[in-house]
Amino acid sequence: MIADVTPLESRGRAFGFQRALDHTGAVIGPLLAILFLDAMHLPMRTVFMIAVIPGAIGVLLLFFGLREVRRENAAPHPTTQRSNNLTAPFWYALAAIALFSLANSSDAYLLLQAHAAGVATGMLPVLWAAHHVIKSLFSTQAGARSDRFDRRHLLAHGWFLYAIIYFAFPFAHSMWAFVALFVAYAIPFTLTEGAERAWIGDLVPAEVRGRGFGLYYLATGMFVLAGTAIFGVLYQSVSPRAAFFTGGAIALIAVAAIIAGRGKTATPPAAR
Repeated sequence: MIADVTPLESRGRAFGFQRALDHTGAVIGPLLAILFLDAMHLPMRTVFMIAVIPGAIGVLLLFFGLREVRRENAAPHPTTQRSNNLTAPFWYALAAIALFSLANSSDAYLLLQAHAAGVATGMLPVLWAAHHVIKSLFSTQAGARSDRFDRRHLLAHGWFLYAIIYFAFPFAHSMWAFVALFVAYAIPFTLTEGAERAWIGDLVPAEVRGRGFGLYYLATGMFVLAGTAIFGVLYQSVSPRAAFFTGGAIALIAVAAIIAGRGKTATPPAAR
């Protein structure tokens, strides 16, 4: 729906803003939970009931506050007869994104690494909140930047930075080194989350945009799950260094795929 109602020239900014709001919720929600549990001493059951309220408001907005853009059902022009098909550029882009998703394992392992670096358990919620504050502050601007330049450049830079940070995590043996890396770890996501979704929106014809985004979320979800399993086996059976190095190497391969596929992922006119 965001892609449908947003002009092409501001699509990256719109998706970046959506990601910024999502991360803002990831900051406010846990902090409110800590307030309710520790400061106000509310029962856990009550806190869960309170958490239902914003979800219910979202459902009401979906039904009563949003209207989809009506699409014309007229027959397409002969030159755009194939616009109902998902194009080769989309499949190539999806493959590159899925490859990076294989490197993007669950952040739960970073919490294990935090303990190894000496980060106290009580500091973890604060560290997690700071991570999402960075994402919420800069996602909109980064998404807007992808509207002015080639979105693939932003993705390549973000994934490359992700790889460098992953390579550095095993060497963060002090609390402050890990904290600095974990805060910096938010930057690749600010660069890529909005641009990635806008790129998919660019490559998918409007008539099959729902199908395209469905495949995008299916692929990223499955490959993150697979990457998390691979990371866990390496982390436990080999070493944390082997796990992080493997994730970083896969991210670099995804960067190479983006660069190599520049001529294969041009935006089809029908998608615009």
